[in-house]
Amino acid sequence: MKKRYLFTIFYLFFVCVTLFPCRGEKTFVVREGCCVPLFGTDCLKLLYHAGAHGTNCYYLCTVLLPGSLLDVSDLDKKISKVVWHANTKKTFEGYVHNEFLKNFCEEVPKNTAGNSPSPMPLKEIRTILQRCIDERVPYCWGGNWFEAIPLPEDYVFSQCGGKIEKAYELRGFDCSGLLYFISNALLPHSTRQLRNCGKILYKIEKNDAVSIDDLKEKLAALRLWDSDYIVIEGHVVVWYNGGVIEFRGMDHGCVFTPAEKTAERIMALIAASRKTDDNESDVRFIRWHPELLKKEFKTYFP
Repeated sequence: MKKRYLFTIFYLFFVCVTLFPCRGEKTFVVREGCCVPLFGTDCLKLLYHAGAHGTNCYYLCTVLLPGSLLDVSDLDKKISKVVWHANTKKTFEGYVHNEFLKNFCEEVPKNTAGNSPSPMPLKEIRTILQRCIDERVPYCWGGNWFEAIPLPEDYVFSQCGGKIEKAYELRGFDCSGLLYFISNALLPHSTRQLRNCGKILYKIEKNDAVSIDDLKEKLAALRLWDSDYIVIEGHVVVWYNGGVIEFRGMDHGCVFTPAEKTAERIMALIAASRKTDDNESDVRFIRWHPELLKKEFKTYFP
């Protein structure tokens, strides 16, 4: 009798949880023209002072673009744990300061479907890439947003004696964040995942012999287009105007290598990658933009 009683209670609890989820959970969407930083921890002291070319913020996961959907269950707290719907197949957990939910998001009905991402047109992408060069846009770990994002003071910690000398801002990109931004989230914000996106035009295996002359000849034959990218062992560079754009860390920020020095730069990255023990340290030249792939597009993004 007791077992049956406990079973009944458990069954009723299961039905209630399934049919009547927590009333406190709400779904929000990031408004058009806005962005929301998603962090990997609920720690309030997140941002460390850095130089002119970058920001040290290792807890930043990504910057959520307009249209991003978030399930939030603890709105009464200063920092909310959220579930981010990255696309129709993947969700990620993280933390968002409630000031961003209040100021840059709006509530939508539960189970709202996310928008299918459409990348920027190539013409607009070229403008963005040139702007990165002209403005020497800074590096930001986990960053993928152009304009400055002011942070609440309780999100800030300075290494300068523990004093907050100014209201810090997040601005800039890491190497994969640039592709995430110009693709409007079609491409993942992950160098490892970028290896398997788009159409692989050419691949250099880890043990392949390659000389500078061989590489120059191959680059000429590939006829790479602006927005094509090259993945090299945890790093990615974007092809532009015959050269490559990359975000190389806080000491450099955005760096453009012109056409006449591109092969040398790629060779240096290849040499560095071959010093690692990673089995996935091959080099991949990838085309992803639908204007370039045309009818082949759906083939490479299932």
